Amino acid sequence: DGPGHPGCRNQRMGVMQDKRTLRRIHKDAFRAAILDWRENHRAPGGKARKNQVCQVFVRLRPMFEKENQQGEFESVSTFQEWGEVIVHSCLFQADLVRMYVQHSGFCFPRTFGPEASNEDVYAECGSSLVAHALSGQLSTIFMFGQTGSGKTYTMNTIIDMAAAEIFGSEGVASAADPAEAGVRLRVFEIKGNKCVDLMSRARSELKLLESEDGRTNVVGAQETPVSSVEDLQRAVHEAFARRATASHGRNEESSRSHCICIVELPAVKGSLVLVDCAGTERRQDTDQHSAERTKESAEINSSLHALKECIRYRAKEQRQALQATKSGGDEERKQVHVPYRGSYLTRVLAESFTRAGSRLAAIGTVAPSATDVEHTLSTLRTLQLLMNETGSTDAPNFDQRVDLDPKLVQLWTARMKKGGTEGEASLRSANSTPCGSHRRIRSDAGRADADERT
Repeated sequence: DGPGHPGCRNQRMGVMQDKRTLRRIHKDAFRAAILDWRENHRAPGGKARKNQVCQVFVRLRPMFEKENQQGEFESVSTFQEWGEVIVHSCLFQADLVRMYVQHSGFCFPRTFGPEASNEDVYAECGSSLVAHALSGQLSTIFMFGQTGSGKTYTMNTIIDMAAAEIFGSEGVASAADPAEAGVRLRVFEIKGNKCVDLMSRARSELKLLESEDGRTNVVGAQETPVSSVEDLQRAVHEAFARRATASHGRNEESSRSHCICIVELPAVKGSLVLVDCAGTERRQDTDQHSAERTKESAEINSSLHALKECIRYRAKEQRQALQATKSGGDEERKQVHVPYRGSYLTRVLAESFTRAGSRLAAIGTVAPSATDVEHTLSTLRTLQLLMNETGSTDAPNFDQRVDLDPKLVQLWTARMKKGGTEGEASLRSANSTPCGSHRRIRSDAGRADADERT
């Protein structure tokens, strides 16, 4: 902004402000720059394709009213037509005066914007895996994302709709053997090195024992029979209510454990597993946490890393099997070891990574606000890494830096302060001039973050 702007005066007087405070001070200019960029963005040259080994989806939640009141603004765009998610990182150069926006793009088989309905999300992400389980196979759905990005909300949606599909299926409804009628449910959480039964009101601690064939069994978990849609929904929601949570800066009830919900279908010999992973956090999200909470966060992030590795290696194994099938099986196939012993979470889910015919899906949920861009980038890079391991995308990522012209920043700020749609319409009419100097860089999904900026 201009030299008379309060933010600039504070900087000249030696009052140092962190980048989040500066972003809020200059939010009108950043919002205008993002709007200008969106207006000129075009579809990439390709579109990511689905892969049956591990399907990957992204859902962007809406802005919360609380975030708007705190001066936050949207810094993530979704283009559902071609499956692209763009993160707009609003940054400052070393002098804390010159501003620029780093636009980072990722392509996925399917993305959902804030206006997407729960029915659309289930139809794309959940329905095919539920059908796979009803055919006698194993389906596993993982929820990734930062705390407060809508993971648990999306998982509840999938469970509610899956319950209706399961009990509406002919195989479950027409089981001849009474012992196989209905559905059996187990729900437990993994917190650090402890496994706790959420179906038990006493939250009994469970033991993990390894059998002779190397499988890890959860001993003592309560298996509850359910006989209707309502019974299944109620049982799951009651179990979720017993889950370990803790308050922190991003969410008043942050999930501090990985929650695993296993729906057994005896009549068809299939299983549906839903995993709501604990929310990841940045250090600034845990400033008020005790040493115990900080250690807990480190354990969560470590187990999530082990989970990502298992999904990647499972995809690699499946890809090699497919190539061997196409070549007629003449070539010797290298054995791929899935490192599921890396954490308690992956030990419990070992069958999801080793059972023949099992299918995986990963749903990443992201928050739209400027404060959360670092976490959003982390989630998207994790999902993109899974995509690249399976070779399922032909649309490369990109990074584009736009340095903001100080004169246009002043014009944009004045016009945006008109407020509402009037300000944005006025801004569009003023945007016949490029917003600044553009530098576009093609990059791999897994490349390291750009240099740390102030």
